[in-house]
Amino acid sequence: MKGALVVCLVLVNIISQGFAEEKSSYPIASPLANFKWRIYNPRSVTSRYAIITQYIANSSLVVVPEKIHKISVKKIERSAFFRCSTMNQIIFPDTVNHIGSSAFNRCSELSKIIIPKEVSIIRASTFFRCFNLNSVQMSENVYSIREYAFSHCRNLKEITIPSKVTSIENNAFAECHSLERVVFLGNAPKENPEVFQGAEPTIYRSEKSKGWKETWCGRPVKVITDSSS
Repeated sequence: MKGALVVCLVLVNIISQGFAEEKSSYPIASPLANFKWRIYNPRSVTSRYAIITQYIANSSLVVVPEKIHKISVKKIERSAFFRCSTMNQIIFPDTVNHIGSSAFNRCSELSKIIIPKEVSIIRASTFFRCFNLNSVQMSENVYSIREYAFSHCRNLKEITIPSKVTSIENNAFAECHSLERVVFLGNAPKENPEVFQGAEPTIYRSEKSKGWKETWCGRPVKVITDSSS
C-alpha cells in the first residue's frame, strides 16, 4: 500500500514538473511598462486581442509578451519599434500574426529575426536600414514581401524565401550590399525589375520548382538539389 502511494506521489511530481516546464517554455516577457499597447474590440471575449503600439525602453533584448491582462498579443503596430537603436534581438510569441509596416525601421543594432509562424506578409520597410541584420528566418506561411522590406540591410549575406512566396516588390532587398545568396524554396514569383537594386546576389532554386529562367530580376539563377544546403 505504501509502495503504491510512493509511486503515485512520484508520478504526480513528474506530471507537475512537466506542466511547469511547458508553462515556462516561453521566455520571461519584457516588463509591460516598456510597451505602449491597446486592446482591439475589448468588449468581445471571442475576438478581442492586444496590439503593441510602441516600445519605450532601451533594452538590447526585447521579449514581446504572449498576453496582456490575459488577452493574447496578436499585432505589432506600424512603426512600433521605429529607431530602437539599442535593441539587437527581439523574441515574438506564436500569437503574433501581423507585423505592421516600418515596425523595425532603422533598428540599426538588430542582428537576428525569427518571423512568427502566423505572419504571412512582410510589410513595406519593416526592416529598412537594419544595418546589422544578418540572420532572417521567415515562417513558411509568408507569401508576400513588400517594397523596401529589407532595404539597406548591409550585413545580410544570405536569405531563404519560403515556398509560398508569390510576390516580392521592387526594392525589397535594395542596397543589401553584402547579399550573396538568395535561396527560393518554391516556384518563381512574379518578376519586378528592381527587387535587388544595388545588390548582386545569386539566386538558388530547387530543381523541382517551376517558372524559372536563367535569370530572375536581373540576377543569375542556379539549380540546387533538394538535399543541398
